[in-house]
Amino acid sequence: MLQSLADEKAAIRFVQIGSNDASTGDPIIEFVQSYGWQGVLVEPVPYVFERLRRRFAANPRLKLENLAIGSHTGQRPFFCLEPLERPPSRYYDQLGSFSRAHIEKHERYLPGVSAHIREIQVSCTTLTELLKKHDFRQLDLLQVDAEGADFEVLSSLDFDYCTPLLVLFEYGHLIRTEREQCVLFLQARGYRLLYEGRDCLAMHREAGKHWPRTALAFESLSPDV
Repeated sequence: MLQSLADEKAAIRFVQIGSNDASTGDPIIEFVQSYGWQGVLVEPVPYVFERLRRRFAANPRLKLENLAIGSHTGQRPFFCLEPLERPPSRYYDQLGSFSRAHIEKHERYLPGVSAHIREIQVSCTTLTELLKKHDFRQLDLLQVDAEGADFEVLSSLDFDYCTPLLVLFEYGHLIRTEREQCVLFLQARGYRLLYEGRDCLAMHREAGKHWPRTALAFESLSPDV
């Protein structure tokens, strides 16, 4: 779907929440770099953000924000893993979350990881305020990887202010009730949903007016399953 989008429209405008340093497992960075996409990358953990800054600060198409996105603006406690010279997994520093329990549940895959959890204070704002700051009234793609806070991020957006045509978010870490709420929330705002593994791609009903080939590709993949 992302390749279809990149082939059909130049200069996609995007926002990515939970960028890490965009080097490992990032679903959109290849397109951002190869197709001239422009947008905002958001990463709350300071030492991870510094790696992101070193990679992309000189790129005029990209704006970087050392923030968390959530339900309200202000300082909030945030849990992350302390930096290690030899982390036990390449995904080690991608587990930052508003929830300590979210990191702790990874003990089964990374024994001893809980001993490296640190609580920090991060600046937090809503998705609506972020878009207003960067004067984004139109958005092609919103991508969210917020380690269990994806629905909180999505529900912090005023869809009357800005309605992204595509929303890609991590579905697998949401608890069951939030999954159900998130599905209803997006469907009520005109989206159809396509699931793949732990991720969900939501396309707005207006997308076909802008990207007819991409919309047809989406329909061919049997959404709403």
